[in-house]
Amino acid sequence: MRAEDVYKDGHGRMHATALGLFPVADGEGSEFDLGELVAFLNDAVLLAPSMLLCLPVEWSAIDDHTFGLTLTYHDNAVFAQVTVDDRGAPREFTTEDRWADLPEGLVRTRWSTPVDGWCLVAGRMRPRRGTTVRHLPDGPFAYAQFDYTNADITYSTAPE
Repeated sequence: MRAEDVYKDGHGRMHATALGLFPVADGEGSEFDLGELVAFLNDAVLLAPSMLLCLPVEWSAIDDHTFGLTLTYHDNAVFAQVTVDDRGAPREFTTEDRWADLPEGLVRTRWSTPVDGWCLVAGRMRPRRGTTVRHLPDGPFAYAQFDYTNADITYSTAPE
């Protein structure tokens, strides 16, 4: 399966195909505007945290191991909580600003990306492994797992 999350000019789109041929997901609209902006924020936190210093982000302390981030961009605002370990490295990113496309339609659900450790690659710290989890009414659904240790990552500077 190949999936692409895009946030451009204030609008989000999520598109996924199986074998590059069969669409399995294709969504856009206000829910996807927020969902894709928060996915961008997630990527900034986990893969390029220095970007947070030049984005319109408001920081808030929650407790000794958790902080909040609000990103406002093109009239869209999203909020996430980031839990960190004793060194300050993110362990989990959590938000309520994503929707699941369920049989009954789009449903706002908690979405999280727990991280399984960190490693140094090409002079940058990056997550070793991560999972994307939708917290559905019937329970958590982990729908993607990533191994970043040998991943080819291209860094951009800001959402468009």
